[in-house]
Amino acid sequence: MSAAKSLAANIRGVVDSEEFDLGNYEGQQVVDLVNSAFSEPLKGNQYVKVTFVVGGGKKTRQKYSPDLPKELGQALSALGFSEDRGASACEQCQGMYKFQHDTDKDLKFMHVFPHVTISASGGGGAEGHV
Repeated sequence: MSAAKSLAANIRGVVDSEEFDLGNYEGQQVVDLVNSAFSEPLKGNQYVKVTFVVGGGKKTRQKYSPDLPKELGQALSALGFSEDRGASACEQCQGMYKFQHDTDKDLKFMHVFPHVTISASGGGGAEGHV
């Protein structure tokens, strides 16, 4: 299993907001990851935020492609996601993403708010998907 498919499987299993490091990801790997992780709604009992570390300052810069934020945004847009700087983990923000440069941590993030099928048990049914 490729690294992108393995990471996508981890993302599809999130039950709470989580952070993933995309160091050394670029190009087709990013597209494969996004398609595998977000082409169908996640299943859970709450809306989540999936945070990707996509860049950083001098200490971590070499680990990330300078085009990674753009490539990730384009891959998400190709699946119908839209950028919204005010997005959060709520029903109305499903299918949105936002970029953030955290100068305190000296890291760059892409926060993704995927579509989530809400079920009472957190693992089945299509009760709450919008």
